[in-house]
Amino acid sequence: MIRLKKYIIAICAVALVTTINAQTPKNNSKTASQTRSDIEREPQTETDGYTWTLLSNGKYYAAEDADGSVIIPLSRQYTQIYYWKLPNADRAFFRVKKGNSVTFCDLKGRPMIPIERGYTDVIYQILEGYKYFQVMKGDKSGACDLSGKEILAPVYHLVIYSNDNFVVQRTEDGPYENTKKKLSKRDILDPNAITKTKETASDGYIYTVVYQGDYCGVENKQGKTIIPLSRKYTHVSYESSSVTKSKYFEVKQGKKIGVCDMSGAEVIAPKYYSVYYSEKNGFSGTSTPDGDSEYLNVFLDKNGKAVYKKKENTSSVAVSNSEAMRLFQQAYNMPAGKTEQQKALFLQAANADPANAEGVKATSYNNIGILCENAGDIQEAKEWYEKSLKTNPSFEVAKKNLERVKSQLTGSKIKKALNVLADLSKAALNMQQAYYQTKYGSGDAGAGYDGGGSVDMENSQVQSGLSCDEYKLQYNRMADKAKGVYESLTLLGSSRKNDRGEDEHGSTHSSMSSSNYVSMKKNLRYYQGEMKKIRAEARKSGCDISTSNYESVTVSY
Repeated sequence: MIRLKKYIIAICAVALVTTINAQTPKNNSKTASQTRSDIEREPQTETDGYTWTLLSNGKYYAAEDADGSVIIPLSRQYTQIYYWKLPNADRAFFRVKKGNSVTFCDLKGRPMIPIERGYTDVIYQILEGYKYFQVMKGDKSGACDLSGKEILAPVYHLVIYSNDNFVVQRTEDGPYENTKKKLSKRDILDPNAITKTKETASDGYIYTVVYQGDYCGVENKQGKTIIPLSRKYTHVSYESSSVTKSKYFEVKQGKKIGVCDMSGAEVIAPKYYSVYYSEKNGFSGTSTPDGDSEYLNVFLDKNGKAVYKKKENTSSVAVSNSEAMRLFQQAYNMPAGKTEQQKALFLQAANADPANAEGVKATSYNNIGILCENAGDIQEAKEWYEKSLKTNPSFEVAKKNLERVKSQLTGSKIKKALNVLADLSKAALNMQQAYYQTKYGSGDAGAGYDGGGSVDMENSQVQSGLSCDEYKLQYNRMADKAKGVYESLTLLGSSRKNDRGEDEHGSTHSSMSSSNYVSMKKNLRYYQGEMKKIRAEARKSGCDISTSNYESVTVSY
């Protein structure tokens, strides 16, 4: 629906901001960003109950927490993110990848080890009660403590912690050596330790987020503190827009939002549900999810420093348009699932701004189009986007929306024809499957069944009629999921390799319960089955997808 977590505004290109930015830019940015096909949001619920959302722009991945705060931004350019927690482990991480380098981030997004070190794998180990990271470069192992300090460089065949020190083996046939390097505590993740993460924003601004326990602050490029930890902000993110000519830091205490300018001064205390900025009216905020916006009399100069002045609101036009904005805000903040009520309120807002003096009319028409498109009514969406452009011909977001739905309508006839062919092909495949099931009893017919149990066909996520790139994206996602389960089952890379360096059957850790093993192996088979189906669907469209090793790996208990 129209409601979208506000951090995407910082991630997406500034072109998303629409002409209503003169009044409520963030509202409209959220609305417009929802139409972007290059930002995909995939909510995740893990087996331990942890919920988060995976973001992708087709090239890089990001993550947000359950409250909608960015915990891992797209600007880090991670090519893989997934939630990582071994059964019965004391803590969870995000395992992230950039190029060939791997690290863990904690659930606040803090990298536990700088990814610039180039480790090809990182494994959280608990041995004899001691906790550390095993780090890999190729097939060589080393160790880091939980603060990220490298204790042993990754140059050893084997590294383990035993008898209060690290024991290493330099070669496969070499002797075991005591290094006399010790871990100072059984859990050295000091809650008072300060960690720093350097960030580069999409506009090139460089800053460092400083973490200590639950709180965070900011240092500038030169290392000078501009937002101190003593303010006890639980979240800080840099926001910028070339359209509204604004840049500032959004800060949070719990779920309440405030603002610091680029000098670090707190210009709006964190007590609002949402905060927006426009050149004409400065900052405005809402105190409750469904509340009206109030002007906060804070503006930004070209350097992002706060300027305080009273907003004038005396003309009859302004009074009239404030009603339009009130209706717009009411429609915008309406909970998901009330599509018809939202449409009606957006239409009322448009009628309250007949001359489009503040951009409410054009934006409301655009938002009605989005609601129609999300409901699957592409033709009606097209008509509303056209109305929006008729009201404001320079409305770039509506132009993009209109181009997209026109393309969908043009391609629908071709898709229908392809779907007919696909249905015929499916019918033939179903006949073949029925034959295999009659002859062999079970299995994924024609998809290389290996005796490991049949895939749950009723819960398949495979779609037909996609482009080759979309099939490859689907396949790679399933391969990532299969890899995650496989690595958890085999303790992240402890699977045996033969003398050609190829993976053989992995073996699960002896501490894993039988029920956990069965559940995780069932998940592995499901993802492998989905991968086979995706390749089969892709072949029908003339698209060949290279087979991943994780489509066929097996695990023994």
